[in-house]
Amino acid sequence: MRFIFLLLTFLGLFSQVFGQIKPKNLRSLPLPFIYYTPETNLAGGAMLMNLFKISPQDSIARTSNVRLGFTYTLNRQILTDIQYNLFFKEEKYNMNGDIIYQKFPQTFYGIGNETILSNAEQINFQQFHWTLRALRKIKNRSFVGLQLLYNNLFAIKSKNGGFFDQNSRIHGKNGGLSLGVGAIIFNDHRDNILNASKGSYLEASILSYNKILGSDFSYLAINLEYRKYFYIKEGQTIALRAMLNARIGEVPFHRLGMLGGEYLMRGYYNGRFRDNYLISLQAEYRRHIYKRLGMILFSDFGQVANQIENLEFSKTRFTVGVGVRFSIDKKERINIRLDFGLGKDMQGIYSGLSEIF
Repeated sequence: MRFIFLLLTFLGLFSQVFGQIKPKNLRSLPLPFIYYTPETNLAGGAMLMNLFKISPQDSIARTSNVRLGFTYTLNRQILTDIQYNLFFKEEKYNMNGDIIYQKFPQTFYGIGNETILSNAEQINFQQFHWTLRALRKIKNRSFVGLQLLYNNLFAIKSKNGGFFDQNSRIHGKNGGLSLGVGAIIFNDHRDNILNASKGSYLEASILSYNKILGSDFSYLAINLEYRKYFYIKEGQTIALRAMLNARIGEVPFHRLGMLGGEYLMRGYYNGRFRDNYLISLQAEYRRHIYKRLGMILFSDFGQVANQIENLEFSKTRFTVGVGVRFSIDKKERINIRLDFGLGKDMQGIYSGLSEIF
């Protein structure tokens, strides 16, 4: 009940901020989409990107955005999400995060960096997820603040006596609540939040999940991330992202570090490799081709391990791929993206709005 009260209070404040935006200062970009992957079958839905400044005359604060999304697949999978990044007057305060509900079955291959395809097993579940970060600027584009993460996994169904059911390393087989609070600090010198061409971004965060808070699991989550953008010349950028995730304690299987999917290791299925520790490096070459059309070449590298000392260069996985970009807002540099990634034993096609990092 306390969580419901907190969420309703947040949504009330959120709608109050959004309600103050005058229609002439709000740009809404709708995007219907359709795609196919082996995991989803044919899928379709729509996104709505809302761009605005909370203080329209503010020349310091960057553009805030709120993205709404809905996806439905022929496999009867459902995903609804809200992603938000709000910059208040003179960028003294920032609030960002997401609210997600999904009924989206996942293929589970096991835990570790050497899992095999023959262990693949479909896990059905529903999930509600909320992340809230509230930050205060401490100096030019450097922020520090608190964060809250609520994740509830429920209605889990798996093969009785199957690989998932019998694996002793798995926590959270029956679902459960992860509720964590912690701190975050980041320095953001990107020239554009949604599609940077130069600058950098550095983030460090820690979340403590504890049964005292009401969480069903007790563990610590530490995340480090660095992004760097190299401007080559007009219409050409090299983008890099490095990440290290650490999970220490009783970590449910769906909150482990995971490689694969749209945002990390395109070409592998989401969660193809998962474990307590994750390290990754992503590189993209982005190029404008003609008018609103662009393209990218990318390669993603990464691995997972149960202990940090077991992360070894020789165990690195990688994917390569190519993508097409179509600009729908030149001012904010917002693109529709379509990427094809190729891994060692699988591949994937991914579509979405704005760059993945």
